[in-house]
This record gives sequence, C-alpha cells and structure tokens, in this order.
Amino acid sequence: MSETGNIEAAIAALEAQRRVLGDAVVDAALKPLREALAAAAKDDAEPPKLKQVSMLFIDVAGSTAMESKLDPEDISELMDLALRRFTTIVEDRRGRVFNYTGDGLLAAFGADEAREYDAANAVHAGLEIIGEAARVQADFAKAARAASFKVRAGIDTGPVLLGGGVEGEHNIRGSAVNLAARMEQSAPVGALRISHNTYRLVRGLFDVTEEPPIFVKGIEEPVRTYLVQRAKPRAFRVATRGIEGLETRMVGRERELAVLQSAFKTLHQTVTLRALSVVADAGVGKSRLLYEFENWAKSQPQVYVLLKGR
Repeated sequence: MSETGNIEAAIAALEAQRRVLGDAVVDAALKPLREALAAAAKDDAEPPKLKQVSMLFIDVAGSTAMESKLDPEDISELMDLALRRFTTIVEDRRGRVFNYTGDGLLAAFGADEAREYDAANAVHAGLEIIGEAARVQADFAKAARAASFKVRAGIDTGPVLLGGGVEGEHNIRGSAVNLAARMEQSAPVGALRISHNTYRLVRGLFDVTEEPPIFVKGIEEPVRTYLVQRAKPRAFRVATRGIEGLETRMVGRERELAVLQSAFKTLHQTVTLRALSVVADAGVGKSRLLYEFENWAKSQPQVYVLLKGR
C-alpha cells in the first residue's frame, strides 16, 4: 500500500473509534495525520507539464439582464442545461473542459493528447456552441419568453502549463489562457473571435473576416484577430500549410505519395474497395501528404476521392 493509502487507513481506523476514545482524543490524533496526508498527496501529484494547446473561452452574453427577469431556480436550470450541452460539444471535438465560470466555460484542445487538428477542433466547437445556444433557448420555454440567450466565444493557441498548484490537474496557466479570454470578451454577441496564433493553423478551413488590431493588456503590440463566420465545405478549402500567399512544394514525402498513388491506380484496375490509413505523429506532414494526393487524384479521369482526417 502507498504512503497515502497507509495514512488514509489510519485515519479511517481512528474515525471508527470516536465513540470509544471521544472526539477530543480522535481530533488531536487526526490533525498530524491529515497534515501528513496533504503532504503525501502533494508529493504524489504529477509535476506540471508544458503543452501547446488551443484555449476556448465561452461566456453567456447578458447573463446579468437574464437574472433580473428569471427566478434563481430558472437561471440555474438554464445554465446547467446549456453547460451540459456545451461540454458535450467540447468533448465530441476531443477537447477538455477545465473550468466552469458560472455562465461560461474554459476548455483546452490538445491538453490530453496533441493532435494536428486541435486548433481546427477548437474553432469547430466554438461555432457549434454558438449555434447550440439558440437551441438551448428554444428548449427552455421560460428563458425564451424572458430574454435572449446568446454566447460569445474566443480562442487563442499557445504554450500553457498544465497541472500542479492548488488546483492540481485542473490548473492551467499561460498567456494563451489570458489572450483567449480577451478574444471572448471583445467578440460581438453571437460571434467567435480568434487570434492570429490560431488563424495561421486553420487558414483555409473557415470563412473569416479580419478585424482591426486590438490592444491587449500586457502585450505591447496590437493583436491581429479574426471573426469566424463558418466552416468551409471541403471542396472549397485551400492549403493551410506554409507561408501566407506563397505555395510551397512538398518535401520528403515523395515515397509515401507514390504508395498512395499506386494503391489508387490498383483500385481502378481491380474495381474493389480499399482503405488506407496514414499514421504518424502530429506535425510530421500527414495533412500535406493527403492534400498533395487529393490534388493529384482530382487530375485523374473519372475519379472520386473521399478523404477523412482527424
């Protein structure tokens, strides 16, 4: 049994003897044990980890006005309904909710496992939550009569420190957290604002409008931001890799591209279904490889290609 387990067992044994020993004796004996338990738990906790994540802030707009029109019980029911649905959207997009703020939430994408599409998943989740807010209002009759129920959303991508401190695994700190909060606070009602840090990772996947730069406390230079309108259909997406305005050639994946092209040609010769999986660590070029393959396949006569990346 671990040190923590031994201490917990000792505490339980003392608690069971309260009727025999009395509260004063048990409480006096428990004090050092509880202090030792707290110290042992701190030692057992995993050290904080530095990770690259996309932070999503969601906040209900006009919650103070709603509180003046609805009973506290109705407000609580409405917020619980909304936050449960928003959480489901975050988790479906492989994110994790770190904190609830009463009338909003803070989520991270890439905290548990880094994926190439973490930033895109965060943007998709933000758009879906904005759409879900309207359905929450429609499903909650009292709120629909009393007030509009809309949210603001903001996203930034950058390094954060996860874990450690008094909050343990729920602790998350870093400039990306603060900038994501600023993106949300400055977003129009019912809109999603993203920083340039996030935009450069999702460029070409969404219709966006670049906004005038904004000033953020603690950052000397004005920050470039974008309002996200909608996700683009796959057929209308453009390359998101490389330098903006400059199309670069793929390097170092010619052999893998040739394997895909050969499999595709074999498919048409045998007229059978085939499935190929491209497996590799995040950031090594899977998306670029599939992009190049799809462009090549479109040039082939009478072809239809279905690619699905996660």
